[in-house]
Amino acid sequence: MATWKLQATESRIRDVKAEVDVAGHSVIEKDANSTMVTTWTVAPAGTGSTVTTKTAWVGAGGGRAFREDVRAVGGCARFRQRFWRI
Repeated sequence: MATWKLQATESRIRDVKAEVDVAGHSVIEKDANSTMVTTWTVAPAGTGSTVTTKTAWVGAGGGRAFREDVRAVGGCARFRQRFWRI
């Protein structure tokens, strides 16, 4: 189990409590506090490796869902860039 705070916006902070599993070349994080699931997959690439991530969850309903869907993609990308310092 791994825990951390995910700050999506200044006012939206999520407590992530991730159960972590390994399957082949993938690490799968399942958040116990939401429907969020992130899969990290490592593949050989020349003399190094390539890491890809996929995050999915069931968001809010209605108009809020549209805003969340649109903003979340960019937010996840920014988070990964900061985390990996890309």
